[in-house]
Amino acid sequence: MTSDEATGGILPGFRTLDEQIAAAEAAGKEGDFPKAMAILRGAVERHPDDARARYALGLAIFLSFKADITYQEIWEPLADDEDLAEEAETELEHAIELNPKMAEAYATLGILKALRGENKAAVEILEKALALEPGIFSVRENLEIIKSRLDEGEAE
Repeated sequence: MTSDEATGGILPGFRTLDEQIAAAEAAGKEGDFPKAMAILRGAVERHPDDARARYALGLAIFLSFKADITYQEIWEPLADDEDLAEEAETELEHAIELNPKMAEAYATLGILKALRGENKAAVEILEKALALEPGIFSVRENLEIIKSRLDEGEAE
C-alpha cells in the first residue's frame, strides 16, 4: 500500500515528514481526527523508524478518544474503540523505543494506560516522563489523580 492509499487520498504529495505532521496538526486543531490519523498513518508508512511520526500518530489517536468528553469524564475507563486504544499504545511504545528520551510519548502513554484502568503502569510511565522533563503538560497533576485512585483501591 502506498502512502497515498494509506491516507485514503487525503492531501497526497507531501514532500517531508514535517509537512505531514503540520497538516495533521491542522486537521486535529479543526477536530478532524480521522483526517489527522490518516495523514499520520501515511507518515508512519513512509517513515517507520521516526519517533516523531510514531508519537504524532499515537497522540492523534489518543486525542480522538477525548475529543468529545470533558476533563472530568476523561478518567472513566475506556470501553469503546479498543482497537484504536491498542493502536495508540503501540505507536507510543514504538516512539519510546525509537527515542527513549521523548518525555511527551511517556506522558501520553501514561494517561492512556490510566484511561484503560492500568493505574500502576500509568504511575510508572508518568514518573519516567517527569524524570525526563519535570515541567511537561500537567503530568504531575495527573500523576496525583492516578495515585489517589490506587490509594482508593481502584483498578491496578
